Amino acid sequence: MISLQHIIPNIEQKLPPLLTGEAHCFVVQSSMWSDFLTQHLCLQETTLVLGSANTLERLQRFTSDLLNNENLRLAEWKHSRWFRNHGILRSIAQAAAGSKIINFHVNYRELSEIERSVCSREFLLRLKNWAAANDKLLIFTLQAEVDNPDLTAFLNSSARGFTSLHMIYQGQPNWQWNLQYWFRGYAINRWSWELKEELLPNGGVNFQFVTHDNFAADTSRMGEKAPRFVCNTAIDEGEFVPSEWQAIGSDTELRDVLPQGTDAAVLLGIPSREQLLNVAARIYELRKYFGPYLRIIARERDESLRLQDERILISSGANLVLPSEISTRRIIGIAETTVGFYYSLTLADSFAEIKSNQLTEEVRGYLMPLAFLSSIYTLEKKAEQQALDSVLIRAEPGTGLTAHSIVRRFSSRRPGDVITVIGDQVYLYLYGCRSLLRLRYIPHLPRK
Repeated sequence: MISLQHIIPNIEQKLPPLLTGEAHCFVVQSSMWSDFLTQHLCLQETTLVLGSANTLERLQRFTSDLLNNENLRLAEWKHSRWFRNHGILRSIAQAAAGSKIINFHVNYRELSEIERSVCSREFLLRLKNWAAANDKLLIFTLQAEVDNPDLTAFLNSSARGFTSLHMIYQGQPNWQWNLQYWFRGYAINRWSWELKEELLPNGGVNFQFVTHDNFAADTSRMGEKAPRFVCNTAIDEGEFVPSEWQAIGSDTELRDVLPQGTDAAVLLGIPSREQLLNVAARIYELRKYFGPYLRIIARERDESLRLQDERILISSGANLVLPSEISTRRIIGIAETTVGFYYSLTLADSFAEIKSNQLTEEVRGYLMPLAFLSSIYTLEKKAEQQALDSVLIRAEPGTGLTAHSIVRRFSSRRPGDVITVIGDQVYLYLYGCRSLLRLRYIPHLPRK
């Protein structure tokens, strides 16, 4: 059985096997990881590495131990004046005749025309069908920065063709291995590992898990006796809260009263969507300074917040995001039950990175039909990447209303809520909106 179970020592979770007929994608920032993955694979099964002349030259120069492995075979892309997809596939089949694993090494910093053809949705589907019929496992190792435009275009169109998608990049100071997804039947696996690089005596590398349990001494964590703070933006003026909860302002500096590593509870409020990024930035600063044991609960005070807004808060370091419908009494009760909570996600290196990954484009309100279609096409691609629901509604005006009168009445506080008129019908698109909540926002538009 081919597996990643022992690629890093002491992996606690049970990892799914790598099965023939599957395609797995690893986006790596360094060729060191390409070589490391290849070494792990060819220790288990016969492996064909397909790459450019530069890739194979680097392998031969810097990985002599790897080249001594009898399971490893190398094949170089040979450029011709004319080539077609069926010809590329036939060449791969010939080169892989004696190999169980086919490992594509692609350097997006110097992408050749053949590699551009291989890294396409159409070819990936043909390749997967061939691999399933011929009992082969496909591994794509793509060397690139995560924001490389060619890589982004390929993943936007082809990510669904992969059984798993891994992002491995240099953080500060350690490596981050983020598994975006790994489908296994009806289940999906995800993980976020922080790994420390270790040089071996033979010049190779190894990796160890980095744990932050020593970030805080046990004496900094007080459990049920830990301090509790409630921000004035989280409750109404004069509203009662238990005496154990200390009131703070939105600009109170908690570093002056709490040690690093504390497991105190902090309840913050989001008064309106306009304040979302300010609150998220504060959550990020708290999490960055105090570490994973601080319990941060964010309370929505505005119904205009959407699922993607909640994800920004969670990505910034919040443990919980609670909706505006829950009473203060219940909010306090829920916050009291968070004793022992631990923030297990990997915090981004900067808040700017969170904004870049999570925020949608600032478009809202009425758009002309062509601009409306273009915008929802862009928004839908982002919603699909983030696994968000969106709603498109077609409606006719009710009695006494016209399409244009509805447009004049329409207003939105959320980016991604757009409206247009085509003929005598109104089209309304709500980005990141739970479908069950759609009627709350469109009282004047009867359902079709």
